[in-house]
Amino acid sequence: MLSDFLNCSNIAIASFRLFLDHSWQYDYYSAGCETVFGFSADEMMQDIWWSRIPIEDQQSAILPGQKKLLAGEPVVMEYRFRHKDGNLRWISSRLTSNWDAAAGGWHVMAADTDITERKQAELALQERDRQLSTLISNLPGVVYRCRNDSFWSLEFASQSIVNLTGYTAEDFTRDRRVTYAELIHPDDWPSIQQAVETAVEQQSAFQITYRICTAAGVQKWVWEQGRGVFAETGEFLAVEGLILEVTQQKQMALELQQLNQALEQRIAERTAALIKSETHLRLAQRIAGVGSWEFDLRSQQITWTREIFRIFGRSTQLGPPSYEELMHYIHPDDRDRHNQVIREAAEQCQNYEEEFRFYRPDGNLAYLNARGEVVLNDIGEPVSLIGTALDITERKQIEAQLRQVNQELTDFNTVLEEQVEQRTQQLQQRILYDDLTQLPSRVFLLQHIAQAILDCQQGVYSQFALLYLDCDQFKLINSSLGHDVGDRLLIAICDRLQTCLSAHDLLARVGEDEFCILRLGLSSAGEAEALASHCLSALSAPFLVGDYDTFVSACIGVAIGSTEYQQPQDIFRDADTAMYKAKAKGKGCYQVFDQVMQRTTVRRLHLENDLQRALKREEFCLHYQPIIHLNSQRVWGFEALVRWQHPQRGLIAPGEFVPCLEETGLIVPAGMQILRQACQQLRNWQRRQKPLTLSVNLSVRQFAHPLLIAEIDQILAETGVDPKGLKLEITESAIMDNPESAIALIEQLRSRQVRISIDDFGTGYSSLSYLHQFPVDSLKIDHSFINRIDQANKNSKIVQAISNLGHTLGMSVIAEGIETSAQLLHLKQLGCEYGQGFLFAKAMSSAQVSHFLARC
Repeated sequence: MLSDFLNCSNIAIASFRLFLDHSWQYDYYSAGCETVFGFSADEMMQDIWWSRIPIEDQQSAILPGQKKLLAGEPVVMEYRFRHKDGNLRWISSRLTSNWDAAAGGWHVMAADTDITERKQAELALQERDRQLSTLISNLPGVVYRCRNDSFWSLEFASQSIVNLTGYTAEDFTRDRRVTYAELIHPDDWPSIQQAVETAVEQQSAFQITYRICTAAGVQKWVWEQGRGVFAETGEFLAVEGLILEVTQQKQMALELQQLNQALEQRIAERTAALIKSETHLRLAQRIAGVGSWEFDLRSQQITWTREIFRIFGRSTQLGPPSYEELMHYIHPDDRDRHNQVIREAAEQCQNYEEEFRFYRPDGNLAYLNARGEVVLNDIGEPVSLIGTALDITERKQIEAQLRQVNQELTDFNTVLEEQVEQRTQQLQQRILYDDLTQLPSRVFLLQHIAQAILDCQQGVYSQFALLYLDCDQFKLINSSLGHDVGDRLLIAICDRLQTCLSAHDLLARVGEDEFCILRLGLSSAGEAEALASHCLSALSAPFLVGDYDTFVSACIGVAIGSTEYQQPQDIFRDADTAMYKAKAKGKGCYQVFDQVMQRTTVRRLHLENDLQRALKREEFCLHYQPIIHLNSQRVWGFEALVRWQHPQRGLIAPGEFVPCLEETGLIVPAGMQILRQACQQLRNWQRRQKPLTLSVNLSVRQFAHPLLIAEIDQILAETGVDPKGLKLEITESAIMDNPESAIALIEQLRSRQVRISIDDFGTGYSSLSYLHQFPVDSLKIDHSFINRIDQANKNSKIVQAISNLGHTLGMSVIAEGIETSAQLLHLKQLGCEYGQGFLFAKAMSSAQVSHFLARC
């Protein structure tokens, strides 16, 4: 029954014996192996499994898994397997082992499943993450996520935050130079806290407007919308949202507010003045008008106060106008409406309010607000109308200005939206196309390479080619003849390359003088080589750029794409690697990427990955070589020399890994880790009353790092070491790269009582005009001068000169690489005070140092 179940399963069950020499022997395969691997159980029993696994997966997954099985540990492995249909499938294997003493090996049970669809889903998820990152970077505002703490510590911020605040996203998230809460105006902080707390309590969104202070000290208004992020348990985790600058809108709103306040103030002042001057008119006081009037319905006579005469610009000597005369003041378009208002008020005995236009005697058009009510006689008949009149001309003018401002705001917002849309399109254009040549960019190219890989996997075609071309003389032409000539030359190169391509080939610019050609549906590798040869031949002819005949050669790296590639960056990297191999062969060459290069690349990647892990696990350790006072033969100090305690390979010398640290930039964090170890060791010696110095090398990158002083201060404070015993060794090239800056930096170190030594003196470039300005304690003579030192050798004269120079400038002189007694004697005769080398002792561990000092 169990066998029937296993044979019907989509899981391949296997049983085999694993021996101590890593060989194995199959005992059983279930029928499910045909679903998973494409081969029948009989075929799998023929031991084809190992040969169908790519070599990189054998190294990264299978061999480590076998080691665990031989240790009796359960193993889960994920690897690729060449299915019977020819496609690579992702397989997950779960294995357990038991020791079989009778068989002299481990009895292993394996359950294999096809996880290809899951892996493809992971790639799709990565692509969605990339698309989301692109969308966020193109938004006009700042997208953020901040922690639930009192500082609003940002976990994420889009790069546009630098335009808003003057600080980069890394200043907030990685380096923690500043928190967003520090930028918020103190007067706005309470209202922000209240808005966020309310939104969190109600689990709703919040919208707030407040002020921030940028890195340049400029105050800005921002509008923020956000929402709390909660765990499934309801725990409040963080806030996510969007921040937009609204400084200009806020200024316009403030101007509108000031206009409204001015209008209200003017109306209030005028109303108060009229009420005060017309106190004898109780009805006018009740209505709070400016001028009061009465209209007799029977006689059609009008009575005005003095203020209404002023409003209409009519002399009081003329008296009030008749109703018919009043009609001549009112704008023709408003007369019928005014008559209708008066008639309806008298007939219906109701109060009214109206506004109409009228002309003053000087011809200017003005506006009037009139309010009135009906006066009845004893029997309830309307006899007159009484009311007030208010000149609203100025208010109408302000309202017109407000309407104009509002329209301008509307127009501004429309223009702003158009500019944002236009800018978005321009940014998209700049991302996908090169500004100078209008060729597709690296981003555009990588998108098409990804599609080419997918087409290969789907069987549209079997392979494609990527050619990586680098021009050799361009930088020299650009610097000598000028950027204008260089730009025209690049365009001419593009035009000439286009003549070598078919209609379906893609030419992209991926660097200053670097181009890539993507050819799809490749028939053979020879076709790609022919294309590379054609391009090199086309570029060999001179270019006429302005008045100059210029010659440009190039080197091309060729990578053949197939289903073996999963990521576009991988084939891009391989083509780049092949291009550098072509450069090594000489100008005008091309090189096809092959397995040898691939293995070299893989080894380099493994080394970089191992170094990353070594840095995290603090696998770098120090050995110490003594520095001896040559005349007294006493130990004066030690030099700290780095080693790598690799978990598998053991102790590794610096020559194997330090160059990679330098190239990748890992030398900066590794150097600080090494300096911290050295200071801890020096502090231990100081506690034991051992007055020793400890020399530590600073790399060029460390010396140029902007946070060097801050990190050294932190290490000195953490370890509590007396800095007088610490000596930092700096190469000539690091100092002479920027002498003025180096002097300032060394003076900062000396102010902390840290000593300075120039390492490998005489092997690099230095200037005597600067050397006497450097606050340096000692010069270290490179071992290359010591190796062949004798009375007749020029090296002896160089050592003598360096020794005299150091003593003249008040510096001690140290010789390194002393291996013979003859060298020691000669150095003492030349006045060299200190030395180190195998003659005295090799580099040793800290424990060995203790024994060494006990013997001295």
